Parts: sequence; C-alpha cells; structure tokens
Amino acid sequence: MISSLCSEQLQLLVTGLGEPIGAAILAYFILREKVTAVQVIGTAVILCGIYLFIHFNRSDQTKPSSKNDQPGAAAKSR
Repeated sequence: MISSLCSEQLQLLVTGLGEPIGAAILAYFILREKVTAVQVIGTAVILCGIYLFIHFNRSDQTKPSSKNDQPGAAAKSR
C-alpha cells in the first residue's frame, strides 16, 4: 500500500502530519502559549515517524521487490 502512494499523496501525508508542529511553534511565538513536555515528546515522535516513513519509502522504491521484477528475469526463467 505504501509503495503505491504517488509523490503528491506522500507530500500531503507529510504536510498533514507536520501541521500540528507548525501550529504549536506559531502559538508559542505569537500567542505566548507554554510548551509542555508532552508536546515536545509528541513533536519528537511525529518528526521521527515522518523521517522513518520517508527513509523506508524511498529505499523500497529503489530496490526491486523480488527477482521476477528485475529486467530480463522473465527471459531467464523460461
């Protein structure tokens, strides 16, 4: 399922996950909101999740998923 996401959908997914972080930063500077330890931990979890998703999604796209997906594999198996 993840490998079938196109780049536009991936960008929307990352933007959607990163929006709460941007809102918290703006609220801190503009509205003088206090940032709690739970919010900092949540931010770290979200950023780590975005990084891992992008890292593993890109590595899945560059590697063939099986031997049959490689060019010329069908001709060799006959």
